[in-house]
Amino acid sequence: MAAQYIAQGGAVAVTTSCAPAYPAGIAAGDVAVASVSSDSTTAPATPGGWTHRLSTTGSGMTLHTYTRTLTGSETGTVSFTGITGGTKGAAYIAAYEPATPSNVLTYIAITSGTDSDTSSTAFSATGSSWTVTTDDRIVAPAVSLAPSGSYAGSWSGQTVSNAGATLSSTARFGGRTGTNTISYGLQDASVSSGGTGAPTVACTCNGANGAGVAHFIQIRESTSTSTDVTTTTVAAVAAVGGASSPTGGFGDNFGISFGTGTGSATLATVTAVASVGTPTYAATGSATASTVAAVASVGVVTQSGSATPTGATVAAVASVPGVTRQASTLVTITTVTATAGVGTPSVSGGSGANVTTTTVVARAAIAGAAPPSPGGGAVIIRLMKSLKARAMGDPMGTNVLAVLRKWRS
Repeated sequence: MAAQYIAQGGAVAVTTSCAPAYPAGIAAGDVAVASVSSDSTTAPATPGGWTHRLSTTGSGMTLHTYTRTLTGSETGTVSFTGITGGTKGAAYIAAYEPATPSNVLTYIAITSGTDSDTSSTAFSATGSSWTVTTDDRIVAPAVSLAPSGSYAGSWSGQTVSNAGATLSSTARFGGRTGTNTISYGLQDASVSSGGTGAPTVACTCNGANGAGVAHFIQIRESTSTSTDVTTTTVAAVAAVGGASSPTGGFGDNFGISFGTGTGSATLATVTAVASVGTPTYAATGSATASTVAAVASVGVVTQSGSATPTGATVAAVASVPGVTRQASTLVTITTVTATAGVGTPSVSGGSGANVTTTTVVARAAIAGAAPPSPGGGAVIIRLMKSLKARAMGDPMGTNVLAVLRKWRS
C-alpha cells in the first residue's frame, strides 16, 4: 500500500523568515514535507535534520521543498530564516506514515512545474516525465499569485494526475495569505497502476486569476529489511605430538574467535600470533574459505617418556573445515644432556683386580633422535675381548669372563 497522510501542522505567513509547526501524531520512520513559498527568490537556510530538495521560481513566486525522516520526538516549530527581501508567502509541514507500521518510507524523487497563464482562474502546472510504481505516493504542494485583485477563497477542484499511470487523488488543505493575493494548497495521490509520464496539478482559483508553481515529491513504501549476522568460532588447536598443553590460558587451543559483524560473510580471515598469554587477532573482510594460522611461542613442552628440553618452539595450526592448513610441525627433540659420556663406557678397576662396577650410559630413546653410537651390543663385545686378554694368566680373569658372558646372554 501507499504511504498515508497523517496531518499538517498549520500554515503560517512568510516574510524574511517563518516557523511552521510539526503536525501531531507523528512517529519514528514517518516522513515530513515542508513547503515554503515566497515572493523572494532567496532560499531560506536549511534547518538541521532537514534536506533541501528543490527551489523553483515562476510567475512571481518561488516554492522551496524540504524533507525529513522523523524520529518521533519532534515537537514545536521549525525555523526557516534568511529569506532576503521576502514580504509574503506561506509555509507548512505535512507528515506521512507507512500504511503497514513495520514498513519504511523512502524519498525517491522530485520534479516541478509552473503555470504562467495569468488570464484565467484555471491553474495547471506540469512537471517533468518520470516513472512511478504501484503504491507510490505523489505529494504535490502548489502556490499561485493573483496578477491583480485578490482571492475570495481557497482553491477548488484540486487534483493530481500522472500521464501513463493511474492515480487516486485527494485534496488535503488550502488557504490564502498576503492580503489574499496568494493562494496555496497541498494535494497528493496514491499510484494504483504505475507507468512513465509527466505529473500535473490542476485546480480553480477563487475570485482572481492565478499563475504559479507546483512541486511533485515521490515517496515509496517498502517492506523493512534486515541483514542476518553469522557468528562463527574457530578453535586453533596445536598439532604437537606427545606435547602437553601449553600454559598461559590457552589450554588445548588458542581461543581464536570471531563472527560479530554484518553482511553475508561466512568465514573471515583470522591471523593470530601470540606468546603465552592472551592472543591478539584481527578479523577483516568477507570470505568463504580463508586461512587461519596460529603461531605461539611456548616455554617448556614435555614429551612423554623423554627428556625435558627447555625453550622448545611449537608451531600450532588450526584445523577447521574449509580452512587451509599451514605448516603443521611435530615436536622433534634432538638434543639430550646425559649423565655420562656416550661412547666408550668406563670400567672401574685395574689389571688383575676384581671388577666390581661397570657403568654404561647411552643416549635417551627419543623420537627423532639419532641412535647412540656405538651400540650397546658392540660395547659389550669389545669389553669382553679386552677383559679376556687381560685375564690370561690371571686366575680371577676367567671368573670375570664368565660373569660377562652371563650378562651378555
